[in-house]
Amino acid sequence: MRLILISVVSVVVLALFGYLCLYTVAPTDIVIVTQFGDPVKTVKIPGLQIKLPSPIQTVNRLDKRLQVFNTKVIQQLTADKKSVLLQAYCCWQIQNPLKFLQSLGSIKNGHERLGDIVNSEMGAILGNFELSNLITLEEGGSSLPDFEDKLTAISSLRALDLFGIEIKKIGIRQLSLPAENARAVFDRMKAERSRDAARYRAEGEEIASGIQAKAEREKAEILAEAYKEAEIIKGRADAKAAKIYAESYNKDIAFFDFLKSMEIYKKVLGSNSYLLVSSSSPMFSQFFAKSHQSHNSQFSPKVNDQSATASKNQVESKNVTEKEYPSKFKMVSPQPQISGY
Repeated sequence: MRLILISVVSVVVLALFGYLCLYTVAPTDIVIVTQFGDPVKTVKIPGLQIKLPSPIQTVNRLDKRLQVFNTKVIQQLTADKKSVLLQAYCCWQIQNPLKFLQSLGSIKNGHERLGDIVNSEMGAILGNFELSNLITLEEGGSSLPDFEDKLTAISSLRALDLFGIEIKKIGIRQLSLPAENARAVFDRMKAERSRDAARYRAEGEEIASGIQAKAEREKAEILAEAYKEAEIIKGRADAKAAKIYAESYNKDIAFFDFLKSMEIYKKVLGSNSYLLVSSSSPMFSQFFAKSHQSHNSQFSPKVNDQSATASKNQVESKNVTEKEYPSKFKMVSPQPQISGY
């Protein structure tokens, strides 16, 4: 019975000792042991550790992993006096656990104090940048990466010196415009787009003018060559036609003259036309020479020479619309004076 009691008391004492004097360090933690509020030991190696029982010594655990938080949205002015809304994200890690514990004490306090540092530095650095440099449509033309790098470097120095915190990266999470400034920025963007469109149109018109000039030049060359070929062909045809006309003329000169006269009369005389022809006209001789001779031959023995001459001068020809050329002309002559009956 006594042995059992001793065993139970020993187990209770060991359990109490383990509870009060033993602690574990996780791989993600840094432990600082304080004695009556003063730090006495910093443990970074994971495993089972021993300390004096509380309240003599106290274990303070800090997370050594990378911490991320977002700052509050603030309104600041750029170098060109444009008001913008900014919000940043901050990635940080405890570099000096003892300083962090003494100055901040917890991760939550670290977020609040770091947020104040980042926002104050962000407003100071933003005054060196114009809005058009931060927000631009040109590829690689934005100064935002430079702004973030400067903000990270300056804030990290202050945080390390004050709180033992190393800031790994600060980036811009939100960069927007207040409602009163949005219209001015939109107008500027429209103006930039209009300038780009005008430049593209001018380049296109220049190219189009070159293409059109080239096409006009080629057109002129083609037309000139075609005109040259046409004139050559026309000249050959005219020469051949002249040769054929000459050969035809030499075969029967009188008949050729007759056909050419007919073509001329056909062009000159239209429908429903009247033509008075003198007996001395070549046209009269072509149409009425034979009929006139045969008519005079019937009365030649008995016709007075003076009357015949007068009759010849009074001959008229009337154009009546017919298809055949000879039928277009008729001679109207008074009866010759005949004697000798």
